[in-house]
Amino acid sequence: MGRSKLIVKIFVGTSDEDDIVAEQTLEYTLKKHSSEPIEITWMRPSNMGKWNNGSWGTPFTGFRWAIPSMCDFKGRAIYMDVD
Repeated sequence: MGRSKLIVKIFVGTSDEDDIVAEQTLEYTLKKHSSEPIEITWMRPSNMGKWNNGSWGTPFTGFRWAIPSMCDFKGRAIYMDVD
């Protein structure tokens, strides 16, 4: 019986429109250099529901607090900003 492959969950805080080239570059680099399969979730203000982000340093600063719930409070994940 073989060991199942680990899927590295990566969550990336990004903008709705301004970071498309950065997203493409990051995705290419992550896939090229990862020795394990990866799953990227792009965390954009428009797809994260209604958050009161007025006091955040960036529009997506608080998204990292949503990650445990998005992973059903199981396993590990990596968070990074697109830049």
